[in-house]
Amino acid sequence: MKISPSHRRTRSGSGVLLELRKPRTLNALDLDDFLEIECVLDDVERDSNVRFLAIWVPVDVSPRAFCAGGDVRRLHDEYRRSGTLDHGSRFFQTEYRVDQRIWNFSKPVIALTHGITMGGGIGLIRGATLRVACESSVWAMPEISIGLYPDVGATYFFSLLPETWAAFMALTGAKLGIEDILQLGLATHGCRQEDLTRIIEQLDNLAIDSAETVEETAEKSVEAILLSTVLAAASPVPSGLTTPRPWSHDWPAIESLFGALALNRDEQAAAATALWHDARRLMGDAATSSELRGALDTMLSGSPASARLILEQLRISRTLRGRGSEVLSSAFEWEYSASMNCMQHGEFFEGVRSRLVDKDFREPGCPRWKHRSPEELTLSEISALLPTRVPG
Repeated sequence: MKISPSHRRTRSGSGVLLELRKPRTLNALDLDDFLEIECVLDDVERDSNVRFLAIWVPVDVSPRAFCAGGDVRRLHDEYRRSGTLDHGSRFFQTEYRVDQRIWNFSKPVIALTHGITMGGGIGLIRGATLRVACESSVWAMPEISIGLYPDVGATYFFSLLPETWAAFMALTGAKLGIEDILQLGLATHGCRQEDLTRIIEQLDNLAIDSAETVEETAEKSVEAILLSTVLAAASPVPSGLTTPRPWSHDWPAIESLFGALALNRDEQAAAATALWHDARRLMGDAATSSELRGALDTMLSGSPASARLILEQLRISRTLRGRGSEVLSSAFEWEYSASMNCMQHGEFFEGVRSRLVDKDFREPGCPRWKHRSPEELTLSEISALLPTRVPG
């Protein structure tokens, strides 16, 4: 049975609590879910008595995950059923519209996350005012494994990260624990998972004077009230509880691979060749940690077409560095075109088939990518993937 996101007014009446409740799919969100979330955003924005929105997943309902991303399995099934990209087009348009709206939302948004938070799950809450992670948090953008690329606004928010980190995350789908999540500013605050319910209880009873005018100064005071409420109910995360471990242990090798990628368009083929060669060498090095070996294996076994698209995405992201959120709209437009191209000309449906439908991705020759490595793509194949309009 499908369970859509549910929402209710807080007991105090000052806020709205939005809960994701699809534990069987690790709260992966489909088109109907995003349409429901969009309706909640409409209601919150219209009601002057509502001062904030909180998004969370009750740990007892879904102990493993906040949100595993978009429900790409349904995109695959709808395409196989209809033979058209209509559903996929509506899905990506709606998902990106919701994500962008949260970035620009007129009222504070609080996101309380735990466990698996990947792809579209990150996109849903990356624009939130307060983003809380905990010791069970595992954040990643592993889209290269399904013939896609890190979308949901990553073209913009990668520009807010150090370049090496952006490339490492985008190309390997590396799993980040709370220490790295906080260091990179992906989350704004950390707490223990057991604190999440207590934070919600505090927010549920928090009364904020609805007579305040909705001006910038008033909104800042609301944010300060919300922050103090969250911090009062949160406790520090002991370092020994965190998993996965910080990537600082492997940083020299990561820096050597991803720290100086040449991303000009005429250099990307050579950059991909060198990167794949060096990654294979590290895979065979006994000194390479099992964690880094796993991340590199994700890259090497991922879609070569996606890898080339990601290199161009990283190039564009660098041009957005230092720009404000005014470039968000054009970044999402670029991503919509890129996602449609991945469905029409790329390897998206094959990646989803292999990983989520037939689950044969560990068998030799699967997924059945068109090429063995990124440098094998022809110029015409690359052009078919790249949107014509560039953000900025």
